[in-house]
Amino acid sequence: RTNGAETVTADIHRNGDKYCFAVRATDAVYAQDGTILATNRAPVLSTNVVDQGDVQLTTHELIAASAGNHTINIKNMGDINGDGRTDFAVSDSGQQKAYVFTSNATGAPTKLELTKPADAGTSFGYRLAVADLDGNEHKDVVVSDIGGKNLHIYYGTDGSVNVERGDKVTLLDAIYDIAGVDDYNGDGCDDLAVGQAFYDDPGDATTDDRTGRVLVLYGDDKGASGKTCIGDYAAQVGVSHIGKAAGERFGYNVKKVGDIKKGETAYGCFVGGHYDNVNPANAKITNGKVFYGSSSPTEARVTTYDFTVSGLSQIRTMFSGELNGDDHADFAVISGGGEIRFFFGSEAGTVFPGTWTEGVNRVTRSVIMDELVGVETGAWGVGNSGASEDVDGDGLADTFISGVQSQSLYSGRDTFFTAHPSVYLPLPVTSGNVQTTVLSYGLVICDRNADTGNCVLYYH
Repeated sequence: RTNGAETVTADIHRNGDKYCFAVRATDAVYAQDGTILATNRAPVLSTNVVDQGDVQLTTHELIAASAGNHTINIKNMGDINGDGRTDFAVSDSGQQKAYVFTSNATGAPTKLELTKPADAGTSFGYRLAVADLDGNEHKDVVVSDIGGKNLHIYYGTDGSVNVERGDKVTLLDAIYDIAGVDDYNGDGCDDLAVGQAFYDDPGDATTDDRTGRVLVLYGDDKGASGKTCIGDYAAQVGVSHIGKAAGERFGYNVKKVGDIKKGETAYGCFVGGHYDNVNPANAKITNGKVFYGSSSPTEARVTTYDFTVSGLSQIRTMFSGELNGDDHADFAVISGGGEIRFFFGSEAGTVFPGTWTEGVNRVTRSVIMDELVGVETGAWGVGNSGASEDVDGDGLADTFISGVQSQSLYSGRDTFFTAHPSVYLPLPVTSGNVQTTVLSYGLVICDRNADTGNCVLYYH
């Protein structure tokens, strides 16, 4: 072209034995979807390309649609049945149900329904967490309800989870979010971060001041021989992190990160966030704070936040893992509808950039992606469960970013993180009330039913 563009870039993806492409010039004037190249020979590209053939998806319905408003939660559980594949838990507040799905090499995962207790709230399943709370090397499942004050704990067994509730913890303030944390205090049991956005700060004279807090409830070894976990659910042993000021609703979302500092002893870490949707000057933003585990965590009020991103539930949809190959846990937050911001771990803790640079600590949704599958209209990533897996086998975390148009692959690399705008699946998610998750061998996606508007959960 003779329009003065310095470079023209092409995104190429495979369709059977042919290749499709889209091009865009740097002056943003000339853009065109390319025709299919009738060739059996892969183009020579100047990027790292591994041709692993076509992706063939087989779809299995896991949970059928039903009436009512659905808030779906999906949490990866690791490999609980020993077959080398990811297992996962699901809760659905619309149906007031919770499930554990164990992988099945011959077809759809096997579904195990957890029994809803008679004293559970009417929105049982609003939030879901997974952790080894009793330290027996089996993952446990925790279920809460919206605005409720009860935690229902289902303990893991060899290869499965007990379908009957093992413990109930009742708190004084409503529960807004929960997340399993990898042994926050180093006593041998995982712990549970509980976000209570309407927590009334006892140090403030105002009643119902909605300062908010995150309570880390320590794991309880249930008196097992040789165990030293200090938790006691009846006494609610743990540590509180109270919000910065009245009205901030800190603890609206919480999310597990992993071992960020990677010292001699591995301590779990998590991110707590509040949102501001009432102050006109700060409408629709999320402030986040990183908390690092230690041998003796202490209660402390939040005095400063570590980062700010656009959107109201960004902590809930963030993902974490080993993203850049330095052995420190990292996490990434989708800011607004157009970019992913990365926060990398180090021996001193998480690095919080002063500026955002494309290809260094930020990935922006590409214009090419919009041309291929459609503009995401600000809803990019709203359905993410935050799960990551090593999809391509390089030892680093990968994830699919959900959107109203498709699921798009993003992969960890030895230097940073790579967007693959050509590796996408035309499987849309149209609501922030549902979540998707990536497994080591497939995807679990909540598709909207055209007739009822409710969610149908599929495994692909």
